[in-house]
Amino acid sequence: MRRLLCALVLLFLLPLGAFAADAPTGDAAQKKAVPQKKAGASQKKAAKKERAEKPQDPASVFASGGADFPIRSPIDAAVIKSLSSRGLSAAAPASDAVLLRRAYLDLTGTIPTPEAAAAYLADKSPDKYEKLVDFLLKSDDFNRYWTMRIADVLRVKSEFPINLWPNAAQAYNRYIYKSVSDNAPYDVFVKKMLCASGSNFRVGEVNFYRAMQSKNASSIAASAALMFMNTRYEKLPEQKRKEFDSFFERVKYKATKEWKEEIVYDDPADSAPFSGVFPDGKKFSLPAGTPPRAAFADWLAAKGNPYFSRAAANRVWAWMFGSPIVSPVDDMFAENPPVNAELLEVLASSFEDKGFDLRSLIREIALSSTYRQSPVPRANAEKAVEYFGAYPVRQLDAEVLIDAICKVTGSTEIYESTTPEPYTTMPDTS
Repeated sequence: MRRLLCALVLLFLLPLGAFAADAPTGDAAQKKAVPQKKAGASQKKAAKKERAEKPQDPASVFASGGADFPIRSPIDAAVIKSLSSRGLSAAAPASDAVLLRRAYLDLTGTIPTPEAAAAYLADKSPDKYEKLVDFLLKSDDFNRYWTMRIADVLRVKSEFPINLWPNAAQAYNRYIYKSVSDNAPYDVFVKKMLCASGSNFRVGEVNFYRAMQSKNASSIAASAALMFMNTRYEKLPEQKRKEFDSFFERVKYKATKEWKEEIVYDDPADSAPFSGVFPDGKKFSLPAGTPPRAAFADWLAAKGNPYFSRAAANRVWAWMFGSPIVSPVDDMFAENPPVNAELLEVLASSFEDKGFDLRSLIREIALSSTYRQSPVPRANAEKAVEYFGAYPVRQLDAEVLIDAICKVTGSTEIYESTTPEPYTTMPDTS
């Protein structure tokens, strides 16, 4: 119990607790409480000079003493323009200690070791933060953490209500992990899922068609809209829903003799020429034998399609910054405008220009002055946070929290499921 309490103190109170070094305790506190004679002008001047010359412990403050808000990228230009138009100011830059912890948590879902933290804080190199970000982006912790984030969106869940079951869940997770680890372009990653056929135990990406409660065209269309376009299918007009459904009406499922295995395929009895309408209203026709879902995948992941690049940019920004540009993050439609349209366009355009490189997009955000801000707004805290004039304070993910507690206490967790049969036990990672 003592170790757990210590861990919680380290996780949540360390940035605040460091202020204790500046606060008197014990006899010193009693002495401070005794009224003193009013200091003269010369004493005040000397005290002020002493405070100015005294080196600041970077771990004891939330903000550094650096330049207020250097424009490092188009991200910063879009944010500062939005803030200025509303009479708001950006927060001061975060201190080294705060930024170190933030980068570790947002990029890898972990906290730095005491040795790594001490080395970083002692480093006086002007580019140490850039080196830190690049180091974390190349780590396997990054691969595993961002696999988890993407897996949440793609509903990688073994049991109720999705019921992928262990074999399929593991195959799906392996596909995501390999894609993140290989830094596969995001458009390729998505198109492989939308065009996949085969066994859901052996072709991990085909589980996109299994990770839903109903196996019909409407459910598939709703999943594709939500996961890849951040659009609520149920808000589309009825005619739009019918047009969307038509892309997936030829997708079929077939069970095998292996427990819970299914084959996903295109119905060979329905391979006639196809005419349809893309979600942007553009009509098209396909020759016989061309799966409509492949045409949808090509349309969706094409450069210049705002439904795709903006959706991805909005979700990554929300993961990195704690609040989306369009909120809720998965409800992007005309009547729900972004709080900063220029920022969303900057991110989406950069994402496309760099070949849908997810890691590059994450790096661009992490290196911006916007991301490096202190969590303490200068004024009008609610509006400042809404328009990205301070980094918002937020809760840790449950998985991140338990991993951090285990790391601090030197303990481990074992996860197991005794239902359904055969039961599965995830290995102890100690």
